[in-house]
Amino acid sequence: MKKLNLIILIIFTAGAVFRLSAQENILENYIRIAVENNPELRANYKSYEQALERVDQSKALSDPQLSAGVFVSPVETRVGPQRAKLSLSQRFPWFGTLGLKEDANLLRAEAQLQEYKSKENALAYRVSRQFFLLYQNEEELRITTELIRTLEILERIVLKKYETAQTGMADILRIQMQIDEKQAMLEELLDRKHWLETDFLQLLDPKEELNIELPDTLNIYAQESPAVLMDSVFEFNEELQAREVELEATQKQIEVAKKNALPGFGLGLDYAIIGEREDVSLSDNGKDAIMPMFSISLPVNQKKYKAAIRESELQTEQAELKIEATKNRLISEYEENLITYRKASRDLELYRSQSRKARQAMRLLTREYSSTGEGYDEVIAMQQVLFNYELKMEKALTDFHVAMAYFEYLSGKKISPQRR
Repeated sequence: MKKLNLIILIIFTAGAVFRLSAQENILENYIRIAVENNPELRANYKSYEQALERVDQSKALSDPQLSAGVFVSPVETRVGPQRAKLSLSQRFPWFGTLGLKEDANLLRAEAQLQEYKSKENALAYRVSRQFFLLYQNEEELRITTELIRTLEILERIVLKKYETAQTGMADILRIQMQIDEKQAMLEELLDRKHWLETDFLQLLDPKEELNIELPDTLNIYAQESPAVLMDSVFEFNEELQAREVELEATQKQIEVAKKNALPGFGLGLDYAIIGEREDVSLSDNGKDAIMPMFSISLPVNQKKYKAAIRESELQTEQAELKIEATKNRLISEYEENLITYRKASRDLELYRSQSRKARQAMRLLTREYSSTGEGYDEVIAMQQVLFNYELKMEKALTDFHVAMAYFEYLSGKKISPQRR
């Protein structure tokens, strides 16, 4: 019975278990913390708020002008001396100009909001990627720790066989060398864990001390067709949407520039303070004078306005080129990530199958060694093969999830995990 227990301990080394877990809730909570606390992201949101404030400014008329004057030497009029004068005027742009300015600034604010959402998605991807790397490192720590434990069990078996002269000292030294090598690997993984956790907390920037929680397992995503994912990138990608809204804003700015080239006008009121005449008696003696005023600006310097229109047209052309460049980059990034995704998916299936076969081979070799004392080299070699497959399977699983997180970043939408 003891021998059977030892065999079971050797056979059941670390492996990835594919089932649904609390991964989504844990990761989404970390993303929420990062979004709330990240100073760079908060600064981007301030840019959006500033753009909103410019909307209110653009739809407001210029300040009215109030002026007052006192005559040092009163000007005599029929009804009395003119002693002082008050003037109030308001300038108006051409009809529809303010509405166009408001529309243009609203579009710019919308572009800033899309930029913010793009930055938010980028931060979510960085948090997700670091989260999955932490999970991979934790699994490698677990696998290595369990392998060391298994090798120590195997070492005790070899020592017993050495005591009964069934094996030589060389076998003991080889197993001890394996243990020392894996112990050094374990220490390296612990150092890497500290670095990954520090980097992860820097992304979150928590206000209070935070203990990092990781799921026991990772979900496996159902595969979507490449065409569907690519369509989502062009439809929902926030960066691309920001570029398209910017294009609309520049088109509105062209209309604004054209409106500015048209005459503006003003309405005003003059109020003259008249003193009474003492030398005559008049019905309107000393009556103050009121005069409505109308003015119009003449845009005679058309060169200036044509330059403003041309500037807006160039901005539109620039915005169109940015859209084209963004689409080209998104296609390139999508195709590159698709290769990573497909490779990780294939590797995941391959290493899961290879690990299963390696465990079966390990079972047979261990049984033979326990009963006959032969095949020690094969046991050690297969143990290393199984260990490598377990590590490769965890890396493939991490690469798979990082690729899916990048698809979510590119497409701007959540891809729901399913059992596969």
